[in-house]
Amino acid sequence: MLRVTSLAALAFIAAAPLSTAAAVSRNKSVPAGRATMLDAYSGWNNDCSFLVIKVNITAPPAHGKISTRIGHGFIREANEGSVGSCLGKPTRVLQLWYTPKRGYHGSDTVSVLAGAGNPTTYYYSITVE
Repeated sequence: MLRVTSLAALAFIAAAPLSTAAAVSRNKSVPAGRATMLDAYSGWNNDCSFLVIKVNITAPPAHGKISTRIGHGFIREANEGSVGSCLGKPTRVLQLWYTPKRGYHGSDTVSVLAGAGNPTTYYYSITVE
């Protein structure tokens, strides 16, 4: 499992699946030939400061590539950390981007394990239009 200690070092790694208590399935349509953000993951401490996020690509896409970027977002729901005092506050997020192979149109899938403490498995069914 990847534990990152600085925002500049946030990255993704390909690894074997880790056990997890939660799973989420999402369907995404993306345009052919361009990178599209699939999701953004955030975490925070009880004082609302940024919490290190771990991301493992457990099943990479067959017809594209995954990359990550640091972005800005807001604390919208609580899987970890403090809800009441942090809800709505700005935070940094780790964005997950998908880029299909040149000329590809059709279906693809990717599985990601993301989180800071108790990670969640995300299954993405991607349609490249």
